[in-house]
Amino acid sequence: MEGATKDVKTMLGDPRKAILVLSIPIAVAFLVQYSNNLVDSLWVTGLGAEAMAALGLVNPVYSVIISVGNGMAVGVSAAMARNIGMGRKGRAEAIASQTIILIVLLALIMTPILILTAEPVLMIIGAADTIDASMAYAIPLYLSSFIIMMSSAMSGMLRGEGAVRKSMYIQVMAAAVNIVLDPILIYWAGMGVAGAAWATVIACAASILLGLLWYSRKTLFITLRRSDLRVDLGAIREIMVVGFPQTLELMLMSLFNIVYNLCIIFVSSSAVMAIYTVVWRIVYLVIIPAEAVGGAMVSACSAEFGMKRYDMIKKAFRFSTKFSLITTIVLSVLVILLADPLASLFTYAPDMQALHGEMVRFTRIMFLCVPLLAMVFVGSSLLQAVSRSGISMWSSLIRNIALSAAFIAVTFTVGTLSGLWWAISIVEMLGGILMWYLAEYALKSLGKMGPKVASKADRE
Repeated sequence: MEGATKDVKTMLGDPRKAILVLSIPIAVAFLVQYSNNLVDSLWVTGLGAEAMAALGLVNPVYSVIISVGNGMAVGVSAAMARNIGMGRKGRAEAIASQTIILIVLLALIMTPILILTAEPVLMIIGAADTIDASMAYAIPLYLSSFIIMMSSAMSGMLRGEGAVRKSMYIQVMAAAVNIVLDPILIYWAGMGVAGAAWATVIACAASILLGLLWYSRKTLFITLRRSDLRVDLGAIREIMVVGFPQTLELMLMSLFNIVYNLCIIFVSSSAVMAIYTVVWRIVYLVIIPAEAVGGAMVSACSAEFGMKRYDMIKKAFRFSTKFSLITTIVLSVLVILLADPLASLFTYAPDMQALHGEMVRFTRIMFLCVPLLAMVFVGSSLLQAVSRSGISMWSSLIRNIALSAAFIAVTFTVGTLSGLWWAISIVEMLGGILMWYLAEYALKSLGKMGPKVASKADRE
């Protein structure tokens, strides 16, 4: 393609090589991002169990905001890569601009709803004992929903043209800003748990500004044109074909977390939400290789889909499966062996020390499922790349319904935390197998189908 950058050429080449090259910066970005989440937890732990519980209780609603941003990021990444694969640079540029419009519209709808319903929703999901801390953490995040969603979408726009290193840079910078601001705002400025929220918002804003700086200097293959900043229903549809099911999938997962939180609180107490949140943050660190490979697959395989090179998509999927399984098995074994010292890092506060043993137990049970849980990301990414994200959404819905049913059954029968931990591990293993199987099944019919996403303007 004329004017193609090195990143675009990599994305359009051998997808196995592209996945390796693209996944490394994505992995670094995820590593920094999730490490930053753990640093957040370490700083907030010093405020006590109530503040830590607030992080866990607000998380399902906060994750809805993140889900919209991440869903749109996947949608724009797949749509841009697919059009670049078809040689439609102009259309890819229009899609990038439409993403900004979409995020603005979504923020205008979501922000008032989040603010007006903040306290009653938090009370419903179990924050009665920690409502002050929960509200202090939630309000800054809700007010800044546009900034949070746009930060994720900006990364997706960059990945859509294979510029994963720049996507990594903006996330690394955001994490660095957050890590520096956490102790300043939480302790020095005396803002407490609200300081952790404002540090996150400021960090996201900084990442957006860096991305816009690159676009303004025209250092990228894609150019953001002012003429494209008007509603284009065809371009929006291309984004939403993948972005909407992915957003809905992520949002459903976040909303189902409310059920899990209520069951945990019913069986034990809101304080246990502290270790539940931390263990999941460690899980997301370990599955970084699978997430990174998945992110690279969306760009590389979407481009292959646009070029109708279905045999290369199959090879890429096989490679990604093997790589993800091997790396997550090795890392999961290490976490299981180091569960005790890891728990000590997050239970040093006086009112957290009683949770040490439970965190060790949950960690060891949870990491039995992580290698197969990683298949959710590999399978889902393949389905998104070939415009089958609806299948991924239904698979996630089935998995979360099954987990909710298991949680409720354990809560009112066995009634123990260990029972809940085993329910998570078993259902997540089965869910990973299901997602991988559905992706494998989609591959079998891949040669019979072509790209189904094209606006009238594109076809002309």
